Amino acid sequence: MTTVSNGNAQRPQAKGQAAASGVAWPAGFGRTVITGGAGFIGSHLVSRLAHCGAATVVVDAREPAARIPGVDYVVADLRAPHQARDALDGADLVFHLAGTLDAPGSIHDPAADFESNAVTTLNVLRAAQSADVHRFVFTSSALVYGSPSSCPVSEGAPPHPVFPYAESKHACERLIAAFGKAHEMSYVIGRTFVTYGPGEPPTARAEVSQYLRALKSGARPDVLGNPDAKTRDFIHVFDVVEALVLLAMKRVAGIVNIGTGRETTLRELAGMAAAALQQPAPDLPWDPSPEDEYRLVADITRLKALGFQPSIGLEDGLAALAEGMSIGQGQPLALHEAARA
Repeated sequence: MTTVSNGNAQRPQAKGQAAASGVAWPAGFGRTVITGGAGFIGSHLVSRLAHCGAATVVVDAREPAARIPGVDYVVADLRAPHQARDALDGADLVFHLAGTLDAPGSIHDPAADFESNAVTTLNVLRAAQSADVHRFVFTSSALVYGSPSSCPVSEGAPPHPVFPYAESKHACERLIAAFGKAHEMSYVIGRTFVTYGPGEPPTARAEVSQYLRALKSGARPDVLGNPDAKTRDFIHVFDVVEALVLLAMKRVAGIVNIGTGRETTLRELAGMAAAALQQPAPDLPWDPSPEDEYRLVADITRLKALGFQPSIGLEDGLAALAEGMSIGQGQPLALHEAARA
């Protein structure tokens, strides 16, 4: 495996695959606000835009682990309308990533999940309207689809959220569409499939980080659902960032899937994770979960039409994580190299 540069980070590159140069950031774009910019996907997006010289503002409820020179940081609770309004003052473009990510946890506290996602989104939309934002990019979740009737799933598939988290994300989507129509706000919604990569927090419940952590500690992965029947679409965070940049630049509206189009069973994933750690494929005892044993893979026809091609294969992404020992470290690989230079 080799690596190629992606902003300030090192991008794993599959053998025989052309290097991804990344989408260039237009010089004419103005003040760009990233809500949730201290989070997993958000911190990578901030690094990407800062590397391109974009006028970037990070808005988050917490201080970042480290700051990138030239980036403005605002600590704000976006559940408070006045804080959202102040944080977005002067914004031209908004990437709205703030919110909860814990789908299983939303079952135990759906009210907190709804407040963190839907209420926050409403406040950010009002603040964006006040600031006369030119473009609004929202990261939603493929969990909005629930158990789709076909695979791969296209953007036209009817939503069937299972978790309260997915329902709150769907509510966000409808709020954004309503604001876009009522206030002529240009918007796009990216439904991300299972995102993995460096800097994913140690509490993450997605299978990639779970399996690597378990195998590295000598344990067997905790598998929920039949590992031969349950399939997912795993996409590297660097590719998610490139997709979000494309969605900001292109005048596409509505919903766009962000995935790879590649279907992987949980057994295949466990085998790849073991190979990345130079271990034999593990036994996979599993707990039945009929409501979770569906196939969820993206039809990325619409995203590809914008010029997107997934550039990091799952095997190479896993190998880079295993080699870098970055699971749970809290920061993207080489995120702040520019600050240290």
